[in-house]
Amino acid sequence: MAKHMAPVPDSWSDDAADVEQTQVSAEPAPEPAPEPDPAPEPDPAPEPDPVPEPDPASAPEPAPDPDPAVQTPANTDGKKPAKRSNLVSNLLIVVGVALLVVAGVIFFNNQRNYQKIDEENERVAEYVKLTDDGEQPPTVDWEALKAMNSDVVGWLQVPGTVVNYPVFQSGDNDYYLSHAPDKSESIGGSVFLDAENTKPGMVDTQSIVYGHHMRNGSQFKQIADMENQELFDGVKTVWYVTENQPYELAPLFVYYTNEEDTDVRQFSFDKDADFRAYLKKYLGEARAKRSDIDQVLGSVRHIFTLSTCNYEDGYGRTLLVCAPKSEIPGMEEYDAAAAQKAADEQAAKEKAEQEKQRAEELAEQKRLEQERLAQEDQERLDAERAAQEDAAGTMQPSDGAAPAAQTITQTEGGMQEEEGSSTVVEGA
Repeated sequence: MAKHMAPVPDSWSDDAADVEQTQVSAEPAPEPAPEPDPAPEPDPAPEPDPVPEPDPASAPEPAPDPDPAVQTPANTDGKKPAKRSNLVSNLLIVVGVALLVVAGVIFFNNQRNYQKIDEENERVAEYVKLTDDGEQPPTVDWEALKAMNSDVVGWLQVPGTVVNYPVFQSGDNDYYLSHAPDKSESIGGSVFLDAENTKPGMVDTQSIVYGHHMRNGSQFKQIADMENQELFDGVKTVWYVTENQPYELAPLFVYYTNEEDTDVRQFSFDKDADFRAYLKKYLGEARAKRSDIDQVLGSVRHIFTLSTCNYEDGYGRTLLVCAPKSEIPGMEEYDAAAAQKAADEQAAKEKAEQEKQRAEELAEQKRLEQERLAQEDQERLDAERAAQEDAAGTMQPSDGAAPAAQTITQTEGGMQEEEGSSTVVEGA
């Protein structure tokens, strides 16, 4: 029987065995061996020695009788007692086959879903043109892209990776987890900007873009892989292009966090010191980072963060923090004049904020002082009124006494009535 009907790939590990067996089967049949000479007559066999009598002390002890409590019942019907074990075996086989069928259905369903995702990515890739070296920003057909989906706010591309996707934004952070760029339902979803970011991104101090960690390597799988320092160092540029402006970014560091960490989603900071503290906090969780990160953190004014899932120690987040190259000292694109202008604007903003805060504090102090004085005046009036009431109570006549005489005098501008020590003026 032939071993192979077609040439065997060189990578197969059983080549040697197959070739050896084929060679053995192809050898010619050996020539018949010459007949041997007749064997000489054998000598008569010697008489056997007498068999010694067995020693009773060395004889093996007979096996003990089995325990009657565990004896197998006798097969009285003449049938084999293996039917129950055969039933269990058959049942296990059926269950195993069923599991294989389920696993196969899941596998082929996943493959079909991944194929659909690849087709979706191929369709949206028609809306963009890329340069071979990645040194120029993507050119996007915004008119056609917005005709397909008006939620589009930008385009994200990382040269040297598969990351090349439109970025959408909806009113929440759930919709594009399960909807394709054309808004059809899809397990792959779409890449999207956080709902709380100012459109189209790169306006707030931090912009956050989300993408799935797809096991077939699409979307942000390679972003998650950048926890490896060597892979991180291999990515030099991240392009984020809006309809009005392209942003050339550089990776700063990659860090892990868990899904309960809500501090990550900070988009604006009242003080520059708060922003620096935020960056240093998460730099402490970094898995990979720039070699000059400590100098860079003191200069950047905006960050662009790519967020995806990771499956290390449960369910968490991998985040890649990037910054505009124009804000990173030492880079060719660094704009020193813009950096100084931004620093001056930030200082003026913080000074104005401090003055505003001081004015609010003084106004609050004044309000509290006025409330204190009003309270004191009210307490004084209440005390005087109480004293007058006490004095009037002591001057009331005893039982049976005639009321005090009233003296009424006419005064200019009104009538004055006098009763005891109380005076009432009418018409004043």
